[in-house]
Amino acid sequence: MEGRIILRCIECGRTKEVCGEMPDEYTDSFARAVTEEGWVPRPGNEIAFLCGTDAATYMGSETKDDEEKI
Repeated sequence: MEGRIILRCIECGRTKEVCGEMPDEYTDSFARAVTEEGWVPRPGNEIAFLCGTDAATYMGSETKDDEEKI
C-alpha cells in the first residue's frame, strides 16, 4: 500500500509531496522532507506545517510577546 500526503506551509503556501510504499518508503520520504528541506510541524494545537525557509524565521505568539518585554 502506498502512503501519500501533500505538506502545505501555513505561512507561504509552498507544498511538498511525501509518498512511498508503507511503511519504509513513506517514512523515508517524510524524513527526507524534514532533514533535507527543513519541514516541521508548526508549534501549537492546530495541525499545520512550516517549510524550512519559514521555520528558520518563524516567530510564534510567545516569541512576539517576549520581544516586547526586552
